[in-house]
Amino acid sequence: MAGKHEAPGTGEFWAGLIRHATMIVLGVGIVLALVFAVVKLLPEWFPADPPVPTTPIAAGTSSTTSTTADDTVQPVRTTIPPATSLGSTPTTVAGSTSTTAAPATTTTTTSPTTTVGSERSPGEITVKVLNSTRTSGLAAGVTADLAAAGYQMEEQDNYSPTQVDSFIYYAPGFQAEALTVQNLVAGTKVAANPAAAPSADILIILGTSFSG
Repeated sequence: MAGKHEAPGTGEFWAGLIRHATMIVLGVGIVLALVFAVVKLLPEWFPADPPVPTTPIAAGTSSTTSTTADDTVQPVRTTIPPATSLGSTPTTVAGSTSTTAAPATTTTTTSPTTTVGSERSPGEITVKVLNSTRTSGLAAGVTADLAAAGYQMEEQDNYSPTQVDSFIYYAPGFQAEALTVQNLVAGTKVAANPAAAPSADILIILGTSFSG
């Protein structure tokens, strides 16, 4: 009919819209395919460094690494000599038993001490002097000197046979007193009285060596 027309562009609009949607879907698919390809090929384009092999270190050794010409890391094992201790007991690594030398023990033995009773005073001691020499007056002179020191003197006398050394013989229990008398009678020797029943606590026999 003249003057009337079909609505222009309605069919073409939907056809164009479908074409545009199809192109968008294809574009997104291509982009996703490219991204997936890049992700898959990236490790081949940029290879990662190979892992460094690790070697456990045994007791007494140390482990270091060195790089060879082909960039491969190789373990190098160097032996460490065991430590040497001087003058002491070696101590093992932690986890083992450590031994320590026991200190030396010194034992001191103390000799028993003998306590000597108090010495008697000269007035409690009887002394007799004998002369075994041919020199007259020796026994009398020593008797007078000891009497002046406070000793109880018996009468002096001669002694036979003649002897060279001069002795101070003491009765049992009078050794300390005899040593004191020796300080007053020079040139004498002290010994136990050989007689079973001495006539005095201390018996002095003057020999030819006595100088008086």
